Amino acid sequence: MILFPGYKLYTTAFIKKSILLVIVCLTACAYSCFQQTLIGNQNIITAPINATAETNALLYLPENYERSAKHYPLIIYLHGIGQAGTNIKSMLGDGLPKAIAKGLKPEAIADGKIYQFIVFSPQAKEWSYQEKELKYMLPYLIKKYRIDTTRIYVTGISAGGFGAYTCVTDSSFANKIAAVVAVSPVALDFSNDEQFKTGVKKYSMPVLNICGTADAMIANARRYDTLVNNNNPPIKYKLIEIQNGVHTVADTAYNKNSTFGNFGMNIYQWMIQYSRNIDTIKTAQRATEHCKGKKIYVTKSADGGVYINGNSFSYNSGDTIVLRASQNPFSYFALDFSTKGTDSCPVTIINEGGIVQLTTGFSFTGCKHLKITGTGSIDKYGFKISQDGMGVGISVQGRSSNIEIDHLEIYNKHYGVWVKHEADCADSLQFPNWVLHDISIHDNYIHNMQQEGMYLGSTDPNGQRTITCDGKTISPKPMRLGNMHIYNNIIDSTWRGGIQLCDADSGYNEINNNTVTNCGFEYNTFQGNGIVLGGYSHADIHDNYIRTTYTAGIFSLGAGLIKIYNNDVDSSGYLGGKKVDGMSSIMIDTRPTNVPSPGQPNPLRTKFIIENNSLGVNTDCNVRVNKSFNTYQTDNIICNNNGNVKVESGVSYTKNCDVLQK
Repeated sequence: MILFPGYKLYTTAFIKKSILLVIVCLTACAYSCFQQTLIGNQNIITAPINATAETNALLYLPENYERSAKHYPLIIYLHGIGQAGTNIKSMLGDGLPKAIAKGLKPEAIADGKIYQFIVFSPQAKEWSYQEKELKYMLPYLIKKYRIDTTRIYVTGISAGGFGAYTCVTDSSFANKIAAVVAVSPVALDFSNDEQFKTGVKKYSMPVLNICGTADAMIANARRYDTLVNNNNPPIKYKLIEIQNGVHTVADTAYNKNSTFGNFGMNIYQWMIQYSRNIDTIKTAQRATEHCKGKKIYVTKSADGGVYINGNSFSYNSGDTIVLRASQNPFSYFALDFSTKGTDSCPVTIINEGGIVQLTTGFSFTGCKHLKITGTGSIDKYGFKISQDGMGVGISVQGRSSNIEIDHLEIYNKHYGVWVKHEADCADSLQFPNWVLHDISIHDNYIHNMQQEGMYLGSTDPNGQRTITCDGKTISPKPMRLGNMHIYNNIIDSTWRGGIQLCDADSGYNEINNNTVTNCGFEYNTFQGNGIVLGGYSHADIHDNYIRTTYTAGIFSLGAGLIKIYNNDVDSSGYLGGKKVDGMSSIMIDTRPTNVPSPGQPNPLRTKFIIENNSLGVNTDCNVRVNKSFNTYQTDNIICNNNGNVKVESGVSYTKNCDVLQK
């Protein structure tokens, strides 16, 4: 007999029967709730269609979405009229939701990276949705889910193909999407022909139409082929005809094994090759207009390069220096002492007429308020730099500051990006007389490097290396760095580390949303980290995707406040079929800081916060903290990471995330 609160006596048999009944009810409820929220491998959600109303929709998230910190490309799928209504299960009857229900996992490989798609499929009560509803849905999705806003695609079948076409005719929405795939689309009204034709050209919109030759829609598909392409858009409208295909050919179109046309791709591969950098381009255009800058076209010299000395060159703040693809290839572009730019009106270096190719690369010495961008054409990377494993793709040195570098592809060089100035005889180029500061490096693709992908800052902050100046041997200290921002870059296949930031002891430094893979092909157990902080450096390292590094995924030797959070790290200590023991996903250690910058304490102590990281396989442990030097603060935090943690005795930390002050 068991006594419950209330002092009423119950038999054990009665209690067992009651518990069993509760379990059955809870199980039934859980099953019912599951059935209401997940069908065909897709979640049932709601999304706004205007300021006051919502619609039901299906949402597919990649398998590792919950464990990952990265942002994913988005496919918006618009159904045909047969799936309209209020029964959400009918969405599984055709098109992309049907394919996902049968096991499709939409993904594509580009730039050496696997892209897994989020798929959003809203259900309209009748017909299908169009741009006028999607403009309410998209901001909601971006706010709620981790979406790569440069890679948003719209596809639809039949009436949904009509809806996809409407996205090309409205500027407010066309500027947000990267490509359109229409399957057996119902044509727009003839009155919209001009708007559609103009939109494809004006917004450089890639449009792919897949239609069966036995489909009544084929006539309009061919009409668009002529109408749009006669207008000479930057990216040709592409029509794929499925022989004897009827209305619709969705099963063929959304099949990962279907490859189309002379480009030999499935639709996911076709989509992912396009991204929308319109915000960057428009910002540059607005800046040029605001600053009333002029374009300066440069011509390469006999050695194939361009050299500009800012002290003798005629230019002003807000001007744009243009390299034309018609002059390809260039050997180098070197700019020294360019200091006329301002915060609001930098001097810009841009490509024009397509991809500009360089061998030696870019060099900038003593430059301020400068922007180097490959957004002068519709190409993802408007500058491409390559040269048989030699030299540096882009280097910044001297008394430089306020420089932005974006949309470059660098491959088969010794180093990708180099921002530092080693020990120098000139006092003005030594610590602490200048800080290389306010450098932004983003949206670049750096691969197949013979050393580091990015080598930022000197690895000799205390000046232990000697140089000879006027016959004397001295040990000057190199410049330090501050306010470094490295984000949205792809780094793949390096002989040493992916991103190395050293000597960054001032300002706010941030390394975020980078994809770093396959580092350490030199097979050196002291090199090959995905992301590493060198001596004195502090930074926020977050939302990075790191895979297959010969040494640690993230390794910090820095000082000051170091925050490592929301990173996705896997396969640390594994590369090219080789394994090296003792490599953790995240490793922390300290180094001497006996030469701090003016105003900083001596020694400069380390505080670390390691939180909410998704950590996979390694050859040591998920988080390891060593103590080469006893210069740790006492309020360190390691919390909400998966896997095991090993902290050397004497290093104080808490596992309580509640104490975080972000």
